Amino acid sequence: MFYNRITKKLLLIILVVVFLSPFFIFSSKSALAEEIYSRELKEFIKNDKEIRLLLKEKKSSVRITPNQDLKIINQKEKSILLKKDITYKISQDYKAEKRWKLQVFASQNRSKAENIVNKLRNKGYEDPKLLRENSLYKVQLGDFPKREASESLAVKLARDGWNTWPVSYETGSEKMTMTIYGPEDEKLFSGQKLQLSGSLKMNGILYKGDFVVNFTSSGLEVFNNIDFDKFITAILSAEIHGRARLSDSKYEEALKAQAIVIRTKVLNNIIEEDKLVYRPSEFNNFRGFNFYKSYAENAVNKSKGVVVTYNDQIINSFYHKNSGGKTAEALNILGKDLPYLKSVSDQRAIDDPFFLPNWSVNYSEEDLMKRFANYFNKDISGIRDIKIGNKTDTNRIVKVVITTDYGNYQLQGEEIRDFFQVKSLIFESDKKYNSGYLQNITFSGIGIGSGLGLSQDGAQIMAKEGKSYKEIINYYYKQSSLKDLNFINYTRQLVDAKVTTGLKYKELRQINWNGPRIITILEYEVGSRNIAFNNFLAGSKISGLADLSDAVKQRKALAAVNGGFYQANGNPLGLFIQDNKIISESINGRAALAQTNKGRFLIDRVSWTGKLQKLADNQSLAINNVNKIPIEDEVTIYNNYYGNKVPLLQPEMTEIVVKNGKIVSKVNSITIIKSKIPENGFIIQAPTDNNLSEFKVGDKVEFINHFNRSNWNKSKIVTAIGGGPLLIDNGKIKITGKEGKFQNDILQGRAPRTSVGITKQNNLVFFTVDGRQPELSVGITLKELAYFMKGYGIKQGMNLDGGASARMVVRGYTMSNPSRERLLSNGLIFYKNN
Repeated sequence: MFYNRITKKLLLIILVVVFLSPFFIFSSKSALAEEIYSRELKEFIKNDKEIRLLLKEKKSSVRITPNQDLKIINQKEKSILLKKDITYKISQDYKAEKRWKLQVFASQNRSKAENIVNKLRNKGYEDPKLLRENSLYKVQLGDFPKREASESLAVKLARDGWNTWPVSYETGSEKMTMTIYGPEDEKLFSGQKLQLSGSLKMNGILYKGDFVVNFTSSGLEVFNNIDFDKFITAILSAEIHGRARLSDSKYEEALKAQAIVIRTKVLNNIIEEDKLVYRPSEFNNFRGFNFYKSYAENAVNKSKGVVVTYNDQIINSFYHKNSGGKTAEALNILGKDLPYLKSVSDQRAIDDPFFLPNWSVNYSEEDLMKRFANYFNKDISGIRDIKIGNKTDTNRIVKVVITTDYGNYQLQGEEIRDFFQVKSLIFESDKKYNSGYLQNITFSGIGIGSGLGLSQDGAQIMAKEGKSYKEIINYYYKQSSLKDLNFINYTRQLVDAKVTTGLKYKELRQINWNGPRIITILEYEVGSRNIAFNNFLAGSKISGLADLSDAVKQRKALAAVNGGFYQANGNPLGLFIQDNKIISESINGRAALAQTNKGRFLIDRVSWTGKLQKLADNQSLAINNVNKIPIEDEVTIYNNYYGNKVPLLQPEMTEIVVKNGKIVSKVNSITIIKSKIPENGFIIQAPTDNNLSEFKVGDKVEFINHFNRSNWNKSKIVTAIGGGPLLIDNGKIKITGKEGKFQNDILQGRAPRTSVGITKQNNLVFFTVDGRQPELSVGITLKELAYFMKGYGIKQGMNLDGGASARMVVRGYTMSNPSRERLLSNGLIFYKNN
């Protein structure tokens, strides 16, 4: 695939003039995108937004308990099934093996040792080794499984004048594997690398996702790849565990706010740390999936992709459980000023009777000495005193001095919480002494957590009061902004090529929260005299299928895109007019693209009816069915696109044959022979009682296309193709999927898409977005497509057929990356106007 892409690009560059620019900006959001999408964030998104956790390392064995039946696979693709709720042990099978070498020489002098190596080589001894151990340079020969096996070489060396002595060393066996043992220590399975997917427990903690167990010389490693949204849900679930009332919908906005803040903090950590692997302890309150809650998942899904930013950068969104009445300032806790972390009143957090922000903790002399030894790595005979130093205007303690016989030790900010493991920095102390040493200290305080940023308890009360998640976040993070990464695209333009005067081809690479995207664009400068535009059917009749590139080559065209929807046999689904002739009627008032005889392009939702009108007295017959067998009271027109002959005339139906603008035949009885469609005319079949008596053989008539849009009737429509839904109407996003009664597989999800739009300069632009290829391009939703088109400058735009049909061909080469092969019914084509 990659080779084919490069080849066709080189061929295109030879055929057209290509201008490259590293970045292509469509909207004011592009500068923002460049700020937000750091290298680390782009790599994270490209790697499927998975958090990779190292659950165990340097372990000789681990125990796992599947939470469901799990298939485990080794590096040879062999597998077994591990049963639910049964504990299995995975152990390292690393057997040390003793081997022997003959040492010929040892000295601190390197040059002497090197001289011995050269002499051995000159005597014909193979591969003498020089190594350094314990400041000695040693010369060794051979590699033997047993000591006795080295004796013959020792005899030979002795004859040549070298005294030797055997030395042993240990090595691992060639097959360094792991073995899975069942409940009765039965060997079940082995491998050097084991993989499984699903859910399992380790040490009582439930984990979900993909797991890899690796063999290393220092012990087993267990990795867990977790989907990012599930990871955020797991953290949020643990944060709100024990608060059953939060399942009530009135707290949903608080949960969304918390989800956004957690997402922001984790992403900030990924960006700042730039690591591939994390440990569970590096993320606040991740406890596996033990507390997973559906209402937490709902909050994560409803806020998906939304982050908190300051100056277009994803912030370090500290959060805590309860502020104790007033949040903290970053300068006092972290020692640096962060404009978005300013103190705000949070009285709600301590007024609600459901919250329990008061706490107390007591430490004995022995407890304090152990903490001191562990924290400062120093043993002491006792602590003389612990004095509380400075307090902030939010009543938080920012300095504590510990007095010992060896001097004073100072703790500041979060160090105080780390040392004493107190719940917050708002506390008072009560001390008791004995013989000049501190015997006991009690801390009594209020609040839970650092006090920085969002107060979870305060947020829940704000939601109960009717505040939105936006209001909650803006309250706790001053001067911040909420950004939805789903609609912020980092865009690079790889190709800007002039296919010919008036027709450009462009290729863009994008990345946003959902992954990478490739977008190909054809832009037609309307009015260019050397280019003609038209639609086409794959066959000469209404049915038929063909490859788009073959259709382009056959018609010697410059470029083309796929067109509208169609049935399995190729019949268009929706409006289709070619060279002034109606081929297929509109359905459900869906959107269509049209070109008038004056060269103007129109896009709108339209309904169509045909009209057979007598020139003499303006008598008319309404027609509502085109080139297909009528149902019930439908009036149908057949032209050459249907085929050579019309269906047999049915009872109580009348058939009118028109040639060169004149009725040449009128039949109102059952026929046994199908009527041939005239070369320069058409045939109408209608119920006999449908006021047909006014139309007689010899009458001059004309057929008129009529639409429910006045601007579509002002000029003659020479070309039209249906699609939909409408995406942009008069410069505003307006997705009309419901009105057009589209199926969910078209409306929902991220997929390959083709669309068309008219710019403010009245140029015609076609877009294809590749999809269903995660590493290359993930596709796009209709909403995302509409936002992108609007940013490009489209004032009127609609969707065309997508999925596997989405493709763009330039000079015979498919420039997009279709998700799979597909033959098409119709398309839109550009060719030279001779």
